Amino acid sequence: MPYLGTVLSEISTHALELLEQHAGVADLAALNVQLRKEGEAVGDITWVLQQLELRAKAKAKLGERASQLLFTRNGLEQATRWPVARYHAQRAAQLGSVTDLGCGLGIDSLAFCEAGLQVVAIEQDAETAELAGWNLKSHGAKVRNATAEDSEIETTGVWLDPARRNLAGRFDARRMLGPEDFSPPLDFAFSLLGKFPGGMKLAPGLPPELIPQGLEATWVSHNRELVELSLWNIDPARAGKRFAVMVSENQVDEFSGEVFPAQLAELGRFISEPDPALIRSGLIGSFAQEHSLAAIAKDIAYLSSNQLPSSPWLRSFEVFENLPIDKKLLRKRLSEMGVGRLEIKKRGIDIDPAQLRKELKLKGEGAATLILTRVGDARRALVCNEC
Repeated sequence: MPYLGTVLSEISTHALELLEQHAGVADLAALNVQLRKEGEAVGDITWVLQQLELRAKAKAKLGERASQLLFTRNGLEQATRWPVARYHAQRAAQLGSVTDLGCGLGIDSLAFCEAGLQVVAIEQDAETAELAGWNLKSHGAKVRNATAEDSEIETTGVWLDPARRNLAGRFDARRMLGPEDFSPPLDFAFSLLGKFPGGMKLAPGLPPELIPQGLEATWVSHNRELVELSLWNIDPARAGKRFAVMVSENQVDEFSGEVFPAQLAELGRFISEPDPALIRSGLIGSFAQEHSLAAIAKDIAYLSSNQLPSSPWLRSFEVFENLPIDKKLLRKRLSEMGVGRLEIKKRGIDIDPAQLRKELKLKGEGAATLILTRVGDARRALVCNEC
């Protein structure tokens, strides 16, 4: 399969020129009217407006780079956030060259290029591959429209991003995804990581039992949102270990340890919510032990102590009220405290926060956080202030 060029076969050169001419326009409705008055083709206008809309949405993931790229809606939804793509590139930089199998719109490949790697990007969807070729045209990457299974690896390492197959017509929310539900299948992806150094990106909810022994597993969060599970076989010292990873614009934090439950203890003065990467990695027990924290209930991911913990992995609150979950009592007490702005959090409790907020009829100028959870075997409402 030949490498793709940089000209989009389905899009006119004039449409691309229009896009660049109006790259900074925010009022798309007004631009639509303007371009129609100027006699531009309807197809060109539609495409330009769609790209401007997608670029505006993409800024949340990609920052200012979004204004230089082309997108599809599905491609943007699946695209890696730029700080996370940069983390991938930092991990893979030692490989020198990498084949990005399932490159999508080319965001990870772009980060690999900026890290100095030679990149071959493979995408099986023809339209997406064309856009990836355009996005990577000035970075020296080679882009090819092919399946991962049919691609010969000519680079030192590999990066894989298996997509979930279209399961329409047979989806059951109770059914766990299996290796065959991905493209390429996970068995193929795992076997490739057994032959070449590199990594792969997966959904963070993948059952841990599907992770092959010997691979490093990292659960990654960005802005306190769990975004992926990535598996690696680059560093022998990290093989078979689990890591929680927090990625920010300018920093990467890691925590590693053994998997065991946190010790239980009574609720202390402070309650802390761990970063979701720490929760999903199963490393809360190790983290709690290392930081002298305890769990407040079995299978509840809140940690507590009488001393305020200091860690970027925690969002901590001071507990002022420990009440039963009784709506009338809560309304009365919050009214006495003058709370008008209330953040409601819950774990292990089946309550609709939006409905509860309406029933509490909050007034006043004060602010608080209400944590609905189990403390021991009891359902409790904890009125807190964030530290």
